[in-house]
Amino acid sequence: MKKLYTIIIIWAMLLATSCNVTAIYPTKTVTIEKVETVLPRYFQSVEELRGWLDALEQPDDPDLTCVALAFDLQFQALADGYYMNFYCSKNYFYNWFFIKQLEEEGTHAYNSTRIGDRIYFIDPGSLEISRFAAFLVFSKEEYNAIVGR
Repeated sequence: MKKLYTIIIIWAMLLATSCNVTAIYPTKTVTIEKVETVLPRYFQSVEELRGWLDALEQPDDPDLTCVALAFDLQFQALADGYYMNFYCSKNYFYNWFFIKQLEEEGTHAYNSTRIGDRIYFIDPGSLEISRFAAFLVFSKEEYNAIVGR
């Protein structure tokens, strides 16, 4: 076990030096390249979100469910460097935010993302952005400023 810890520590030190590393073990050779990590970010505006959505190629498989489409949209956003969440709710909640209306009964999966101090929802099938946004309120003072108190 002590030998394994030594190998891991040396391996981590070599990775930290920004060099390519080839580690040789008794049964296999592993090559590791240091890759720059880029953290995802939130969209800066609704226009940026709309532009990103317009550039997407949507799958045209009619058998895909809203769950599959929502997860796919979330993964596409992450691949392009954006935060996007998976969200599922009752249809009546969905109907508050979107022009497209669903039957009252049932649930629907869709996505959400933060833009500034608001949360916008995205329908993964139509790529419609919600007509209303949920406010993020972090303190009593911010809440009072939003509602005009």
